[in-house]
Amino acid sequence: MNPYQLSRPALNWLLASIALVLLPLIGRVPGWLLALAAVCIAWRLLIHQGRLSYPHWSVRVLLLLGCSAGILVSFRGQIGVETAVALLVLGFLLKLLEMYQRRDALLVVYLAYLVAALALLFNQSIPLAIYQLVVLAVISTALRSVYQGSRVDGWRPLWQVLRLFGQALPITLVLFLLVPRVEPFWQLSWQQGNATTGLAEQVAPGDVARLTRSADRAFQARFDGTVPAQTQLYWRAMTLSQFDGRRWRLADGYRDQGTQQGPSAVGAAAAIERERAPLNYELILEPTGQRYMPSLALPVTFAGTLKRRQDGTLQLQNELLQRRQFALGSQLGRNLQDLPRPQDSALPQGSNPRSQAYARQLWQRSERNPQTYLQAILQLYHDRFSYTLRPPPLPGESVDQFLFDTRQGFCGHFASATAVLLRAVGIPARLVSGYQGGEWNPYEGYLTVRQYDAHAWLEAWLPPAGWVMVDPTAAVAPERVERSAEQLFARDEQFLADSPFSPMRWRGEWLNRLRMRWEAVNYSWQRWVLNYHQRQSGLFRDWLGANQLSRAVLLTTFLLGVLLALVACWLLRRNRPVPLHPCDRAFVRLQAQLAKRGLPRRPDESVSAFCQRLQQHYPEQSEQWRRLAEQYTRYRYAGEGSTEQLCVLIERCRRRLA
Repeated sequence: MNPYQLSRPALNWLLASIALVLLPLIGRVPGWLLALAAVCIAWRLLIHQGRLSYPHWSVRVLLLLGCSAGILVSFRGQIGVETAVALLVLGFLLKLLEMYQRRDALLVVYLAYLVAALALLFNQSIPLAIYQLVVLAVISTALRSVYQGSRVDGWRPLWQVLRLFGQALPITLVLFLLVPRVEPFWQLSWQQGNATTGLAEQVAPGDVARLTRSADRAFQARFDGTVPAQTQLYWRAMTLSQFDGRRWRLADGYRDQGTQQGPSAVGAAAAIERERAPLNYELILEPTGQRYMPSLALPVTFAGTLKRRQDGTLQLQNELLQRRQFALGSQLGRNLQDLPRPQDSALPQGSNPRSQAYARQLWQRSERNPQTYLQAILQLYHDRFSYTLRPPPLPGESVDQFLFDTRQGFCGHFASATAVLLRAVGIPARLVSGYQGGEWNPYEGYLTVRQYDAHAWLEAWLPPAGWVMVDPTAAVAPERVERSAEQLFARDEQFLADSPFSPMRWRGEWLNRLRMRWEAVNYSWQRWVLNYHQRQSGLFRDWLGANQLSRAVLLTTFLLGVLLALVACWLLRRNRPVPLHPCDRAFVRLQAQLAKRGLPRRPDESVSAFCQRLQQHYPEQSEQWRRLAEQYTRYRYAGEGSTEQLCVLIERCRRRLA
């Protein structure tokens, strides 16, 4: 067999590693690409068995071009992280169809390491971390088996790899605890096109209702001190002030406004907020591909990596493409009066004419009093409208059709209609897109907000109070803000329609407790992973004092030196020669004495043959050499005689030579 050709055990481990590294990418790469993986693995097995031949280079080129085009079509021409990963997986798979010798297999192994690491771009959970350790062991076994012959047991490389992992564990722990690390690559700022999930920068009737079909986690919140009541948990994400008659959008220049702030109180609210300590809380956000940052009421303290907009919402510097953690502080129970008055609050000319006419009539009946007028609108909703997850479509003038025809809607319908009625009489109003409520986890004391908690309400400018939060949904369905969305919508067919296998569908009490306990474990893991850099810095300060860098280098060098010394001692002890038997030790001394006399023992010469040769050189001691050969052979090979007798005989021969 060609020594550079792949053996069957090496091929088996390679194909197993390929299958394992692709499993975490299910749902991240097109399904047909996974089907192609199965075809390539089967094709390579048939090639090894001699049933198929390697494809011609033209076939490989056509496969590469066709599948690359298929990936671009699958991602609709968007070049992002998932597109790049899919292209890398494609090249990884096609390399199988030309893998013949060891150098080709090495390239596949190195690509397997890279693809396994790319899975961390999308998930850093406990199960995946354990799974990746198994994958790492399998890939390393494939690498080890590439350099072994075909007659080697297929499981032997695995035991060798596991032993190497055990030997590397002490050094790994030292490096993990003491060596400062750069930010992991899965938290780098990748450029990506559109949002992946969550709220959008524009809202039309029914858009928010679609999010109730998903149980994806939006963020998790942990509070310092008392947890706010359910009715206070309004998470402001974006304010939408531009209205085209149907759809609300972010104002022009939204991303270019505001200033970056540090962790202290900001803006005109600083003096007011010092009177009462803000509510401090911590958020762990899931990736959305957008820059909005949910917060309670008006945030007054936040990290320097965030910006506060003129509308009081927070914004990230870059799109949120990986899970991130932030510490915030907000003052609940306050209006937003310190925020500036809007410059433009007009309606598009001719849009929703029936709504505008009705608003002017209701305004007159309310004696042009904004508070009375707003109360009349909310009373109208309470008396004549209904709340539903399945509102009828509104193809035309959406607000007119909702107010006068269907009178059924979700939170976005009520918020949009109220804002239009307010603007129709000159009261500035804007939509707020965010989340309301959340699910409390008692095992770790945190709140989980999911996509089905998405909510829309509005803020109206009502002098002298300034901006005032108004939630018309509370007027028609107060249970929406008093209970969690999961409790409210549990029996609705549209709820979690896009998540048929979600654990949120579990109805048994013990199953629900099991789910929450598992989520609590994952939450603790996520906080530990996200906070490890800060924990490591704190560990350095506690252990090393002010001069952290130089002392960290010295401590790391010392510990690594100790570990290397222990490994060296173990290796030296392991490779130390086996102590000689006392008889052999005595015979070695005899050989040394004879070598000085010009009679060295040849390497291929047995003791009996050596003694026969000595009889020829020392005929006067012939009987002695004969007895030595006979007694040595009986003792070493038949077990007859004693060690003392043989040693005495050898020493007697050595003294007679002297």
